[in-house]
Amino acid sequence: MDKLFPVGLPRFRVLGPLEVSAAGARPDLGGTRQRTLLTLLLLESGNTVPLPRIVDAVWGEAPPDSAVAQVRICVSRIRRALKECGDPGILRTVPGGYLINPPRYAVDLHLFRDTVSTAEQLREQGDRFAALRALRTALDLWYGPAASGLESAVLENIAAGLHEERIAALGDRIDLDLELGRHRHVVAELRHLVMEHPFRERFAAQFMIALYRDDRQAEALDLFRQVRRRFAEELGIEPSLRLRQLERAVLAQDLVLHGA
Repeated sequence: MDKLFPVGLPRFRVLGPLEVSAAGARPDLGGTRQRTLLTLLLLESGNTVPLPRIVDAVWGEAPPDSAVAQVRICVSRIRRALKECGDPGILRTVPGGYLINPPRYAVDLHLFRDTVSTAEQLREQGDRFAALRALRTALDLWYGPAASGLESAVLENIAAGLHEERIAALGDRIDLDLELGRHRHVVAELRHLVMEHPFRERFAAQFMIALYRDDRQAEALDLFRQVRRRFAEELGIEPSLRLRQLERAVLAQDLVLHGA
């Protein structure tokens, strides 16, 4: 992980609880308000964050009359903390709010997105092994739920969107594993993912394919029946057409299921 960041410059991690460090040192970021404010700025780094949005993130629906003044105090304290990392000017006051704009390589969220984009380009170019390695690198940047440990509806909404980005990248990585004949390597992982995300059909489909390619046709069909029953009992709907077509392909032992 550290090799992704130039030595001596501050790095910011938000793909988990907030972390700020430089050359091994970790500045004291202070209490919850400062951490919430800095996390919000980093999640939206490169963009101006309006003052009302900051107040909403820090205090929710019942901010004190002194909220604006307290935001200024928090910003001052964050700047002092960032000074320990050698970059006190990275947090700027701009018309209407505040802006933090570190280099993209210094924020794990930007690294994640850029590396996922690189993986997509590599896949389009036909280099699936390199694309797989890039996606693994991107996913390894996560060390917990984004912006975790802070009670803020604003941060939770942003984190929910980031969670979807992570799930999409994970699905793409497993697709590449399957395309490269690594079905036995992902069976255990997919079993866990289907249990953790029982209504995400992409994982169920990938698990069925992995089981079938591992000569476990009966288990693949049983998995479909479990998914179908769960959907009927809890949602009152059928699985998607894609998943039903996959069941028919497994029943028919369609050779397309073995394709790369």
